[in-house]
Amino acid sequence: MNSYKLRVIEAIFLVLTICLTNVLLQVPSLLVSNTGSSTLLNIFYITLISLLFFFIIYLFISKFPGLDIIDISEYLGGKFLKVIVCIIYIAFIIISSSIMIRLF
Repeated sequence: MNSYKLRVIEAIFLVLTICLTNVLLQVPSLLVSNTGSSTLLNIFYITLISLLFFFIIYLFISKFPGLDIIDISEYLGGKFLKVIVCIIYIAFIIISSSIMIRLF
């Protein structure tokens, strides 16, 4: 018999598939249990706010082609703003991953 070993990329996609399936199956039930009959209105407001944020980020990034947000923050505010933006991203990743692990 041939023994098959998972490679790194396959393991990453397997874990990602499990996490995404869990999120897609639990988020609607969490929304309904928290907001009740106003779930559709809540989804509509969240969609509008998200689109507004994405549009603002798009406007900022379109002025600096070829640069990412960290490079733009260094250009605008120097090393101080770059460090602040990096700390915000690290905090976002830590908080998001802890929430995902808690839901999982």
